Amino acid sequence: MRDRSLLVGDDSALRRRASRGELLRVSHGVYAPEQEWDGWNAADRYRALVFGVANSRRAEAVLWGVSAAALWRLPAIGAWPTQVHLLTEKAGGGRSHDHIRRHALGFEHADLTIIDGLRVTGVARTVIDMAASAPFMSAVAAADFALHNEMTNQAELRALLSALGRFRGSARAARVVDFATPLSESVAESASRVTMARCRFPQPELQKEFWGPNGEHAFVDYWFRGAKTIGEVDGRAKYEDPAFLRGRTPEQALWDEKLREDWLRLQSDGFGRWGWSIAVSPRRLTQRLLEMGVPQVPPNHPDAFRIRPLDSEKRQ
Repeated sequence: MRDRSLLVGDDSALRRRASRGELLRVSHGVYAPEQEWDGWNAADRYRALVFGVANSRRAEAVLWGVSAAALWRLPAIGAWPTQVHLLTEKAGGGRSHDHIRRHALGFEHADLTIIDGLRVTGVARTVIDMAASAPFMSAVAAADFALHNEMTNQAELRALLSALGRFRGSARAARVVDFATPLSESVAESASRVTMARCRFPQPELQKEFWGPNGEHAFVDYWFRGAKTIGEVDGRAKYEDPAFLRGRTPEQALWDEKLREDWLRLQSDGFGRWGWSIAVSPRRLTQRLLEMGVPQVPPNHPDAFRIRPLDSEKRQ
């Protein structure tokens, strides 16, 4: 988080700059430039809070769960919390106060790592803790991201679950690990899969490879084999982010995408796109997939998702 120009200290000069509106006090002894703060997204601001709170308690702080995930740059769906989550010894108590919530779970299998000078649980343990405590969709997004970016793997996650044994949320964590995949390339793709499972759509093939008539080559987000239908999750980044544009103008990227879609449609009986607001909406994604010709299936259907979210998970 230090790359975000946080200023650490409790001297009078920093306090005077804060009083003049030049700096914003993130937490005790940690400040951010006011102009930079305005441009930070919710994840950046939460990382600043995590750094500020943990830095003031450096000797005891071990970041846990969503707070560790923030420093690992794992995604979260929904609002970031207002508390910083710390791991403590089992006999240390789990009382919370102010901006801190303590979890007395002990450090066994925590695989502590240093990020930005702060102690955090290892990435595999962080994924498991998120899987046990976060909403299913958010936990899947974090697990998919870690798997896709090779920060961990399914074997490591399963081995860690086994080593930890039964704990609060372990059944939920096992469902997340079972559902997660390295083939989801974005948070929207992960969210879409969760919504599909909740709405009883068949499990699609991910990153299905297609070849065009003139040697074109593409992978598609979802291939519903039974319906011979292609599904794609679109976002603005595809037409704005330099990493996606690869030197092209947005107009050229849009034209290239149209040509790609044209020859993909020739190899399928249906093709549909959707964005974030549809990905997280059971009603809207159901409508979109039915319009594309993808049927809903019963839970015991051979093409159904192998697992489903916990019954306690409410539809969004």
